[in-house]
Amino acid sequence: MAKMRLTVLEGSFSIHRLNPQEPIPPGLLECPFFTVSRTPEELSIVAPEYADIQSERVESDWRCIKLIGPLHFGLVGVLADMTTALATVGISIFAVSTYDTDYVFIKNADVDEALRTLEDNGYRIEPGSGLKTPD
Repeated sequence: MAKMRLTVLEGSFSIHRLNPQEPIPPGLLECPFFTVSRTPEELSIVAPEYADIQSERVESDWRCIKLIGPLHFGLVGVLADMTTALATVGISIFAVSTYDTDYVFIKNADVDEALRTLEDNGYRIEPGSGLKTPD
C-alpha cells in the first residue's frame, strides 16, 4: 500500500465523555472541527480545548493528525499501518473516521516523535490544513 500524506491540525483538542442522555452542548457547532458519537452507554465529543463543554470526564492536550483524503472505502489497512508504526514506539492514539478520511489524535507531548516515526515509515507530512482556532 502506498503511504499516505498527513497534516497536523492547529490547536489542542479535548475528548469528553458525557451521560448519553445529555444534549449536545450549545456552541459546539461554532467550532471549526468537532465530532460527536452517541451510544446507549455514552456521548463522546472531540472538540478544540477552548470549547466550553461540561463533561463528567475529559482528556485534554491532544493534537490531531489528519490523513489527507478523501480515502476510498475499498482501501484496506490504512489505520492499521499507521497505528502499528506508532505502537512500535509506544505512542497511543484515539482515532476518528469520517466519510472522507481518518483523524488520529495523539497526546501533545508525543507529536514530534509520532511525526518522525511516521516520516521514517514513508508518510509525507504536509503543511497545516489552515484550520484556525481562536487564541
